[in-house]
Amino acid sequence: MIKQLLSRSLVLDILLDKTLMWDGPSVESVHNRGKDVACLLMGRLAALGRERNTRVIVVAQLQAPAWSHEEIDLKNGVLACASANQLGTVDLFVRAEQLSETEREALFAGSNKGHMNASGNRFVATELVHLR
Repeated sequence: MIKQLLSRSLVLDILLDKTLMWDGPSVESVHNRGKDVACLLMGRLAALGRERNTRVIVVAQLQAPAWSHEEIDLKNGVLACASANQLGTVDLFVRAEQLSETEREALFAGSNKGHMNASGNRFVATELVHLR
């Protein structure tokens, strides 16, 4: 309630958002074995899917309009682990490679780092709807 009252002042609203609403660091690395951990989790995810008789699909989703060779290697490794555990996979990078750089950038325009905007979410949903 106090923020509502104070938010009438743009400066106070910005200060309150920045100082009282911290979400933690944007990235925190505790080890460099992400692929290994992801692969172990794919086995657990597959077991959970079987236990609940549920189809599980692992989606490789873009975090930015451009990506590095290391990110592609990591993505490919994780999707290979998912496939080895009989999980479905969707590689949105393959579809994104068909877009121009400008079209890929438009999927993230105006959004927070690592998140897609409404157009990006539509891109993902359009690709996923074809899975039936």
